[in-house]
Amino acid sequence: MPIWKIAACACLAVTAAGAQGFRVRNDHPRLLLAPKRLRFLQRERERSSVRWMNFETVIAAPGELPEEGFARALYYRVTGDPAAGRRAVQWALAKGDDPRELALVFDWCQPVLAEREAAALAARLERSLDHPPSDWSIPEMRSRVFAAVAVAERSPQLAQRELDRVVNEWWGKRIVPALAAGRDIVPRGDLYPLFELLDAVRDSLGQDLRQSIPDFFTRLPAWDLLSYYPAPYSQGGYDYRMPWAPGAAPPEARRAELARAAELAMVAYDTNAVETQYLQGWLTHERFLLRSPYGAPYEFLWGNPYQPGLSYDTLPPLFRDASLGKLFVRSGWDDGALWVGCSGGELQTFASGKARALATGGGAAPLRVGGVLIVPGLLDFAADGAERVFVVGLAPSGVYLVTAGEKSEQRADPGGIIELRLPRGFRGRVRLRSAGEHS
Repeated sequence: MPIWKIAACACLAVTAAGAQGFRVRNDHPRLLLAPKRLRFLQRERERSSVRWMNFETVIAAPGELPEEGFARALYYRVTGDPAAGRRAVQWALAKGDDPRELALVFDWCQPVLAEREAAALAARLERSLDHPPSDWSIPEMRSRVFAAVAVAERSPQLAQRELDRVVNEWWGKRIVPALAAGRDIVPRGDLYPLFELLDAVRDSLGQDLRQSIPDFFTRLPAWDLLSYYPAPYSQGGYDYRMPWAPGAAPPEARRAELARAAELAMVAYDTNAVETQYLQGWLTHERFLLRSPYGAPYEFLWGNPYQPGLSYDTLPPLFRDASLGKLFVRSGWDDGALWVGCSGGELQTFASGKARALATGGGAAPLRVGGVLIVPGLLDFAADGAERVFVVGLAPSGVYLVTAGEKSEQRADPGGIIELRLPRGFRGRVRLRSAGEHS
């Protein structure tokens, strides 16, 4: 669909939403714990499921938790134990400074909040909305939605103003047009806060923001799966799948935990989509359950082992998003597979348990992954009969004249990637020249 049509559809959607007045419809709890999900979590406790037992163990352990308010408020809402709720409230009043966690405690712990405590927490949430967003980032906008939804009955005008800002000004006029124009503005690490935001807007306002740019969300699960390095990572007695990171940054458990939390939330948001069923198949391996004090609350909140999934290893091990300039390919789905990824103009490989960033200025040799040839910036190379050929490191959206037996003109995507359309079995040389150059 042309960019102008996508932007027009987005504007129509948010205009219609604005006409509804952004009225928050449901009673507490409003955030993340829709009645159906809360009932499921309470049944998980009754079943003494593995996820519940891991979460309960984390709660019972001495010392503070990484996200004290979130974890203890969730435990209270599932068990109904007033003492647990009071611990969450006391933490929020004494130490809480993150609007997201304050909103969750305020929303989930209403039955054990004294009026003076509720007023104090609401005032802090309202103050967090007094000023415009500082960076318009996904985590910040998520936190502003949480704060607005939490205090909607106390400050309806403030809540409506903030929700209008997020849905119309930020999502409708910034995020959707940017994605439609090929700007890669959703970092891998922001997927979890993005789905918290989507969930809060849908549950509270009845709006699915994905509908304004459906292609992005249809491609998202495959991008997510293929952007993992093949080999698992172990730390502190836990095993993780490690997602791609810019600069081939050293592996970090928190990054892996947040990535899995995003996938759990993605599946929970839309269990019927075929794309997320492949993701569910990826999530069912017990070895990678989040068990740490940081991860166990997320695993319990979002995980559903009873949800059927599809075998992810039946997916083609290649993902290309020409609209955003991403390419990920692996030689197979085994842990020892060779992996090559290009995103944001950065090329990486993963082999022998290590990720490496490669130059794309034409100094590196072509990389062969099965029948796929990835060529880093070379403008003259041998195709060698590859089934598919991708040249990376080119000028973003640049136009190139390609000579491979015949001549053609091809445009690179926003990430500087061209997939060459070569004659089947072609083994000659391929030459590229910028269409702006003179003959």
